[in-house]
Amino acid sequence: MVKTDKVDKQETFRPQRINGRYFEVASGESTIYIEQADSQVVLQNITPNEMNDDRLAPFILYYYTKQGEKNTPYFNHSYELSNAVSRADEAITGAWTVPAPPHQLTVDEVGTFDWVKQIPSSTSNSFPFQIHGFYLLETLTNAYIQNSNQDYLHYGRDMIQSWDSKFPIADRESAYKWAFDQHGTALRTISFVNYWNESRFLMDTENAEFHSQLMRMLYEHADLLADEEFYKAKHNHGIFQDMALLMIAESFPELERAAEWKRIANERFTTQVNQGVSSTGLHLEHSPTYQLFLYQTLIGMIDWAEANGYTLDAEAKRRARSMPEHMAFMIKPNSTFVQFGDTSGDVLAPDSFPYIQNYPELLYSVTGGTQGQQPTERVVRQDDQYVFFRQHWGEAAPFDQAINFAMTAGFHGMPHKHFDDLSIDLYGFGADYIVETGRYGYARALERYSVFKGDAHNSIQIEGEDFPITADKIGMSHITDAKQLPNGQYFASGQHQLMTGTTHERSVWYDTRQTFVVRDELASDKQNPFLQRFHLAPGFAVVTQTNDEVVATHTDGRTLHMIQLPTSTVGTLEIGTSHISYADYTWFERKQLITRKVMKAGDYVTVLHLGKTPEDRVQSAEWVEGAEGKVLRYTLMNGHTEQVQVD
Repeated sequence: MVKTDKVDKQETFRPQRINGRYFEVASGESTIYIEQADSQVVLQNITPNEMNDDRLAPFILYYYTKQGEKNTPYFNHSYELSNAVSRADEAITGAWTVPAPPHQLTVDEVGTFDWVKQIPSSTSNSFPFQIHGFYLLETLTNAYIQNSNQDYLHYGRDMIQSWDSKFPIADRESAYKWAFDQHGTALRTISFVNYWNESRFLMDTENAEFHSQLMRMLYEHADLLADEEFYKAKHNHGIFQDMALLMIAESFPELERAAEWKRIANERFTTQVNQGVSSTGLHLEHSPTYQLFLYQTLIGMIDWAEANGYTLDAEAKRRARSMPEHMAFMIKPNSTFVQFGDTSGDVLAPDSFPYIQNYPELLYSVTGGTQGQQPTERVVRQDDQYVFFRQHWGEAAPFDQAINFAMTAGFHGMPHKHFDDLSIDLYGFGADYIVETGRYGYARALERYSVFKGDAHNSIQIEGEDFPITADKIGMSHITDAKQLPNGQYFASGQHQLMTGTTHERSVWYDTRQTFVVRDELASDKQNPFLQRFHLAPGFAVVTQTNDEVVATHTDGRTLHMIQLPTSTVGTLEIGTSHISYADYTWFERKQLITRKVMKAGDYVTVLHLGKTPEDRVQSAEWVEGAEGKVLRYTLMNGHTEQVQVD
C-alpha cells in the first residue's frame, strides 16, 4: 500500500467495502483507501438492486448512521404510552400484548412463530389486525425511547425478520388476510419507520444485512402503498396509507422513487382530508368516536411533518385543527360521546384530546365544567350530520344533571355507516333515557352485524327492511334545521330518502324543561308497515302500557313517559327487547318501545317526558288551536301546565 495525496477533493468513487477507518474504493485499475474522516458517502436514486447488494449495504448503513440527528418520530395520540415499558419487558420474554381482545398470546420462539396458526382463535378482527399491524413493535420502540434498553430493539429485529420470512410481498394476493390488510400494512410501515429511526444509530457493519433487509421491506411496502388498486379512497384507512407512504418518501429521499411517492402521498392526503373532513372540521364517517380518532391521527401527522420541516396541505391542516371545536357538543354531561354510528360509551378524559388547552369549550365539556370556558350555545347544528340541544351547562344546576338531546343524519359514504338516520339520543338527570346501540366491537359476531340495522336505532324503518343503505343513496340524508324559536323553545328537523320509495321527515320540539315532541312524517310510493322504535337505557322497566302510552321507571327512580298522540292512522304499541354495547364486547339487555303503523302517507306525533321521579309524568295531553297553529298542551301530575307550539 502506497500513500498518495493526489485525489481531488471533489472526486467521486464507486465504493467497494469498509476497511477499519478507511473506505476502499476503485479508481481505474487501482484500489484506493480514503480515511472516513476525510470523505463522505453520498446516496442518490438508490434502487432495490443496490439495496440488496452485499457490497453496498455497509455504505448505505454508514450513510444513515452518520446523519447526525434522529428524525422526530410520528406519535399516534391514540396509543397508550404509560405501560410501554412493562409491555415491552413482557414481550421480550414471549408474552405479547395488544389492545384488542383477547389481548395476549404466548410466543415461545419468535423466529419460528407461525403468524397465522399460532394466533389464538377469536371473533375479534382487531386482534390479528393489530398483531400483523405490528402494534407490539411500536410498543417496543416507545419503550426504548423511554429507557434505552437495547433488548427491545433486538427483539423487534427478530420480529421483523420472522414476519418477512413468512410473507414475501410477491405472494401477497394469496397471503393470509391480515398480512396485507390495507390499514394494517400502513400501520406496520409506520412502525417500521419509527423502529428504523431509533435502531440505525446502534448498528455497525455487522448489522448491514438486517439494515438492508429492512430497507428492502420499506421499499416494497412503499411500492404497495402507492399502488392505486391497493389504495382505500374516501376512507380513514386511506389516510393511514398516505401517512405511511409520505413517511418513507420523506425519511428516505435518496430512494429511486421517493419523489414520486411524496407527490402521490401528498396529493392523496389532501384529497382524503378535504373529502372526509368538512370545511368546518366535521369528520364525515357518521361516528363521534371517529371524530376524535381521526383528529388524534391527523394532529400526530401534522406534528411529525412540522417538527421535521416537511410540507402538508395548509387547508387540510386547518380542517384537522378545527375538529375539536365540534367535540364539545358531541359529549354528554356524563363525559361520554353520544353513541351514534361506530361509537363506544367509554368515559373520556382530557388527555385523550391533543392540545385540549387550545379548545376551552371542549375542555369545559369533558371535565364537567371544572376547567375551560363554558359554551354559550345550547342549540348546535353541525353541518347536515348532527344536531344537539343542551338544557344548561351547569350554571344553574349540577352539570351532569342537564338534559341532552342529539339527532343524527347525513350519508356521506359507507365507512361506519349505520341505518340510524334521524335517530335520537336522550340523556337527563345523570344518565341515559333513550340511547343508541353502540358499535359492539369489530368482531365476526351476530352482535356486530346487528348494530347496523334499522331495528337497532331510535328512528323508523319499513318492517323487514333492515339495511337499505347503498352507495347510490349518498347525499339523500340531512339535518335540515336547528334553532331556538321566538318563544324560547328549541327546534330541529331532518329528512332522508334511504328507505325504499319513502321520504321520512322528523321534527323535534323541546320545551327546554323536560318534555319533547317528536313528529315523524312519512310519504311512500305504496302502503308499508312502518316501525317507530325507541330503545330505553338498561335499568328501565315498563310499569304502565296501553295502546298509545308507556310509562317506564328506572331503578334509580327516573321515569320516561311516552304518549302517542292521535293522528290519521291508528297504530299498535308493543314492548320489545334489544341490547346495548356501552363498551366493546359488552352486550346488555334493555327494553324498546315499538309503534307499528300501516300507511302510504301519514305521521306519528310522540310526546316524550323525562321525569326525575316515578311520580314525575304527564297527567294529560291535548291538541289546541293557538294563534300560530297547533299547540300541544300538557299537564303534569303535579298540576303544572306547559305547551309546545308544533306548527
